[in-house]
Amino acid sequence: MSIIIAEDNRVAAKLLEMQLAALGFRTTTVASGGEVLEVVRSCADVELLITDLEMPGMSGVDVIRTLRHDPRWCRLPIVVATGNADVQHARQVASLQVHHYLVKPVHRAQLESTVRAALAERAVALVSPQEVMQRLSVDEAGYRVLLESFLSLVDDALQRLGEVPMADGLPPDLPLRELEEAAELLNIGRLQALAARLRKADGRGAHDADAHERLGTLLHMVSGSLRATADAPSSAG
Repeated sequence: MSIIIAEDNRVAAKLLEMQLAALGFRTTTVASGGEVLEVVRSCADVELLITDLEMPGMSGVDVIRTLRHDPRWCRLPIVVATGNADVQHARQVASLQVHHYLVKPVHRAQLESTVRAALAERAVALVSPQEVMQRLSVDEAGYRVLLESFLSLVDDALQRLGEVPMADGLPPDLPLRELEEAAELLNIGRLQALAARLRKADGRGAHDADAHERLGTLLHMVSGSLRATADAPSSAG
């Protein structure tokens, strides 16, 4: 799991890095809004953004607004960590569907509870079934058939990952192409992008423990979210 820290103050950034590392999270730190967009768009396994509001170039608010208009990242959980406790700023980010607002200096316990609450939003970070049904021209019954088929594919991939030690990287028979194509059908952009990147990088160092962990984490996330969708009452009921 990867968390992006957008903070131009090196001391504040280092504090967040150490706090999150102690909680078991992997982080990438950038110092400007433009860098946030570069990293987010080049990494398929970003699960959370923690951003300051005042940064050189593009502000945190502009970063959030840009991400909210990107179909692939519009549901990315975001936490604002800023020294500015102004009510107007809080309302501005809330209007962009960001409800996690920390005032620096951030205490570790508060950071942990906020990060875990934001990450819990991943359960609804998939494109809605209605959007998928409309795009594929299928009814609810057809969508559920596709969903069960995809979940079977995910279970198979997770089983194969579980049979291989993480240190050995990805198993050679992992159905990356099938995952990529199926994720595209269901509009699961992050899984599609990660599967495509791992497939294309085959033989060039991508099949390592980190790739194993990233894919496994994302598959578990997608599986949990989709099973929640499958267990939800039907719209017809």
